Formats: sequence, C-alpha cells, structure tokens
Amino acid sequence: MDQALAVIDQELTHRPMAVGLVVERLAVVMLVHALRLHLATAPHHSPGRHAGLADPLTATALTALHREPARPWTVAELARAVGYGSESALSVAFKRVMGIAPGDHRRRARETEDEH
Repeated sequence: MDQALAVIDQELTHRPMAVGLVVERLAVVMLVHALRLHLATAPHHSPGRHAGLADPLTATALTALHREPARPWTVAELARAVGYGSESALSVAFKRVMGIAPGDHRRRARETEDEH
C-alpha cells in the first residue's frame, strides 16, 4: 500500500501522460488489497456476506448466484457448479458461513435484483 501511495503521489506531482488513468487504477488496487486484508483478519465466527466472501467455496457459490440471479438455481445444481460433493454438504457449509440456507439466499438475491 505504501508503494501505491508513493506512486500516486509521484503521478499527481509530476502529472505525466495518462495520470488520471494510473491514479484511478492504483486506487482500485489499493481498495482490493484493503478488502483482502480486512477479510483475512476479520473474525469468521460472524455469519454473513463478509464471512462468505472469505470462505473460498462459499465465495464461489455466492459468485455463481449473483452472476446469474434470474437463473432458477437448485441447491443440487449450485453444489455441482462449485464442486461440492453433495447438496447437503453445500447447504451445511453455506448456512454455517452465511447464517442462511443457499436457497433462501438465492430467493433474497432474486428479490433484490427484481427491485432494481
């Protein structure tokens, strides 16, 4: 992060060609690193989206659900798509991490998408 801040400072001080593009991209990189650090150090005992994104398999399931919110996912399809051995294994793991069953999360995601 210190290096990115130093480059941003240099870019803004010297104003070379494409300064805006470089600064914007570095800011995004810093945001991603800050989020990674937060997720890596956040307590995982608290269920929810942050914990779900920190868990690789749950994050994969969340990505699939949110990439295609209108798709009529079944838990079995989702389990196969993310590499879980069974529907029940996905359901247990998802609920442990997210605090909600995958089917319930899918319904909420679809309702949120419909509102927009």
